[in-house]
Amino acid sequence: MIRIKFFLASFCICLIFIGGVGRQTVKAAQTDFFLVLEEGTPFVEWTRSLEKSGTRIRQRVPPRIIIASFPESSQPSDFKGVMSAYSGPVSIESLKGFGPSAVAAGLQWNRNLVGGAQKEGRHAFGTMSAQVAQESLPSPKKITLSLRPDTVFVSWQPVEGALFYQVHLLTDPTVNIPGFQSATDRPDILLPLPEGDGPRRIILRVRAGDQLVHEGNTIELKGAWSETSLTVPAFKPTETLSPPQPTSPVDGYESEGLLVILEWTKKEGEKVRLQLAPKESFTPTLLDQIIEAGEFTVPSSLLAVGQTVHWRIKVWGDKSSPWSKIRRFKTASPTSIPNDMLINPEAPK
Repeated sequence: MIRIKFFLASFCICLIFIGGVGRQTVKAAQTDFFLVLEEGTPFVEWTRSLEKSGTRIRQRVPPRIIIASFPESSQPSDFKGVMSAYSGPVSIESLKGFGPSAVAAGLQWNRNLVGGAQKEGRHAFGTMSAQVAQESLPSPKKITLSLRPDTVFVSWQPVEGALFYQVHLLTDPTVNIPGFQSATDRPDILLPLPEGDGPRRIILRVRAGDQLVHEGNTIELKGAWSETSLTVPAFKPTETLSPPQPTSPVDGYESEGLLVILEWTKKEGEKVRLQLAPKESFTPTLLDQIIEAGEFTVPSSLLAVGQTVHWRIKVWGDKSSPWSKIRRFKTASPTSIPNDMLINPEAPK
């Protein structure tokens, strides 16, 4: 009799266990959609009716944006009031009319798509990255070039969501190889006027970039190039001046994080050409631009933890100087020192 009871109890426990596992592992398939509602759709009432249908609302951005997870048995087209429904990348340009919150939601949606595609393999990740870059980072507009005696000032309309901009200057239009490569976190840059005979035509290209971190990996997105051209005069500087001297940081400096400020000696009225590069040959360069001050904060978007960067400077103008000695710095992870504090509640300090 005892054996029978034990067998029945064990059998019941097994059934409960199997049933519990089944309930935990069987999940209804859901698909996320980025929804744009039709103008005039009552936002609060519409979202309530959507939730009653079994759809999970993940984000609300009044008056017209909703991100929701639809069950397998339902589709956005089943509901009146939906103007557009995206399961893939969203055009950021199309969201600007709905306000900055809608744009921010669209940018984050697109970034999440790239992070998710990384798990699906190299091909899916590459395809999704290209699609998101196209929709999130349109080519910069309204590029203007201002020619000065020894520099070219370039500006453009900011791109929503861009973390940085890449700038290429082609000194030979017949060869698709940039003579100068630089980058900035601003919608403008002061470039050195290319040396050579004149007059001659140069081509300038600008594109927007963004970075996202997914599961510890930094993913870089780059949009489409904008291109314009300019005819420049002859420019042949002579190296008659002494090179400026880097003063900070010391050679071999290792930073704590991505904040790096470069400093050097500078005489009144002098301009300096600054180059940063991953290799001592300075081919290619990360940054190549003219600085009118005696210091420069390196855009953090150009740096990565564990990276070694070489930098050098020279006086720029009709009278220039040779390059200074090369210095190097390495970027390390931020460090924090825990502080143990004992506070007397009767006499806090």
